Amino acid sequence: MTARTEVSDQIKRYKVEAGLSIRQLAEVCGVQKSAVTNWMAGHTRPTIDHLVTMANAFGIHVWEDRVDFYESASRVADKAEL
Repeated sequence: MTARTEVSDQIKRYKVEAGLSIRQLAEVCGVQKSAVTNWMAGHTRPTIDHLVTMANAFGIHVWEDRVDFYESASRVADKAEL
């Protein structure tokens, strides 16, 4: 499983857990619905800023048990810098 896939799977899971639609998540992130759809499909990667915004919308805090979202985000950011 790639870091991109891990992040896309987590976006899907947390979006459902938060009860957000794709449109609502797009509005929170300030992007088009197609951007969220592409993130969820693993076609493109959200920026770190978008990941942080989503984590906040999902109610994920870095010091809680859901640190895996941030760890995956960090792996994506590291690969993007290569």
